[in-house]
Amino acid sequence: QMEEDEQLATLMRGLRGQNLKDSLFAEDDVQLRLVEVDESSEFLPLVYDPVSITAYWGKRPRSVATRIVQLLSVAGGFLSRVAWDVVNKKVKE
Repeated sequence: QMEEDEQLATLMRGLRGQNLKDSLFAEDDVQLRLVEVDESSEFLPLVYDPVSITAYWGKRPRSVATRIVQLLSVAGGFLSRVAWDVVNKKVKE
Protein backbone atom coordinates (compact mmCIF):
# COMPACT_ATOMS: atom_id res chain seq x y z
CA GLN A 1 0.00 0.00 0.00
CA MET A 2 2.90 2.38 0.79
CA GLU A 3 4.45 1.69 -2.60
CA GLU A 4 1.29 2.96 -4.31
CA ASP A 5 1.81 6.45 -2.87
CA GLU A 6 4.51 7.96 -5.09
CA GLN A 7 5.69 10.58 -2.57
CA LEU A 8 5.91 8.01 0.21
CA ALA A 9 7.72 5.56 -2.06
CA THR A 10 10.27 8.28 -2.92
CA LEU A 11 10.75 9.08 0.76
CA MET A 12 11.28 5.40 1.60
CA ARG A 13 13.84 5.03 -1.21
CA GLY A 14 15.68 8.04 0.19
CA LEU A 15 15.68 6.58 3.70
CA ARG A 16 16.78 3.15 2.54
CA GLY A 17 19.37 4.34 0.06
CA GLN A 18 19.61 3.59 -3.64
CA ASN A 19 19.73 0.06 -5.02
CA LEU A 20 19.25 -1.54 -1.61
CA LYS A 21 16.90 -4.45 -1.06
CA ASP A 22 15.00 -5.33 2.10
CA SER A 23 16.79 -8.70 2.09
CA LEU A 24 20.03 -6.88 2.91
CA PHE A 25 18.57 -5.78 6.23
CA ALA A 26 16.43 -8.71 7.40
CA GLU A 27 15.79 -12.32 6.61
CA ASP A 28 13.24 -12.89 3.87
CA ASP A 29 10.77 -14.48 6.29
CA VAL A 30 10.72 -11.47 8.67
CA GLN A 31 7.54 -9.47 8.20
CA LEU A 32 6.46 -6.12 9.56
CA ARG A 33 3.58 -6.64 11.93
CA LEU A 34 1.52 -3.82 13.32
CA VAL A 35 0.14 -3.71 16.82
CA GLU A 36 -3.50 -2.75 16.94
CA VAL A 37 -4.23 0.09 19.35
CA ASP A 38 -7.69 0.88 20.62
CA GLU A 39 -9.16 3.96 19.00
CA SER A 40 -9.90 6.72 21.45
CA SER A 41 -9.90 10.47 21.61
CA GLU A 42 -6.39 10.32 23.07
CA PHE A 43 -3.48 10.29 20.61
CA LEU A 44 0.14 9.27 21.03
CA PRO A 45 2.18 12.44 21.71
CA LEU A 46 4.15 13.63 18.70
CA VAL A 47 6.84 15.32 20.82
CA TYR A 48 8.99 13.56 23.38
CA ASP A 49 7.29 13.84 26.75
CA PRO A 50 8.01 10.85 29.01
CA VAL A 51 5.02 11.51 31.27
CA SER A 52 2.52 11.67 28.38
CA ILE A 53 4.02 8.65 26.64
CA THR A 54 3.99 6.63 29.86
CA ALA A 55 0.36 7.58 30.46
CA TYR A 56 -0.61 6.67 26.88
CA TRP A 57 1.00 3.22 26.87
CA GLY A 58 0.09 2.60 30.52
CA LYS A 59 -3.54 2.41 29.40
CA ARG A 60 -2.66 -0.15 26.71
CA PRO A 61 -0.80 -3.03 28.40
CA ARG A 62 -2.04 -5.55 25.84
CA SER A 63 -0.52 -3.59 22.95
CA VAL A 64 2.76 -3.24 24.85
CA ALA A 65 2.88 -6.97 25.63
CA THR A 66 2.11 -7.84 22.00
CA ARG A 67 4.94 -5.63 20.76
CA ILE A 68 7.40 -7.09 23.28
CA VAL A 69 6.54 -10.61 22.11
CA GLN A 70 7.02 -9.54 18.48
CA LEU A 71 10.42 -8.02 19.18
CA LEU A 72 11.57 -11.03 21.18
CA SER A 73 10.45 -13.41 18.44
CA VAL A 74 12.58 -11.53 15.90
CA ALA A 75 15.55 -11.00 18.23
CA GLY A 76 15.33 -14.44 19.86
CA GLY A 77 17.66 -16.14 17.39
CA PHE A 78 20.33 -13.49 17.76
CA LEU A 79 20.06 -13.44 21.56
CA SER A 80 20.27 -17.22 21.77
CA ARG A 81 23.46 -17.21 19.63
CA VAL A 82 24.98 -14.53 21.87
CA ALA A 83 24.08 -16.59 24.95
CA TRP A 84 25.63 -19.67 23.33
CA ASP A 85 28.84 -17.72 22.66
CA VAL A 86 28.92 -16.55 26.28
CA VAL A 87 28.53 -20.12 27.51
CA ASN A 88 31.31 -21.31 25.17
CA LYS A 89 33.51 -18.30 25.98
CA LYS A 90 33.63 -17.13 22.35
CA VAL A 91 32.34 -13.62 22.97
CA LYS A 92 35.62 -11.94 21.99
CA GLU A 93 35.57 -13.72 18.63
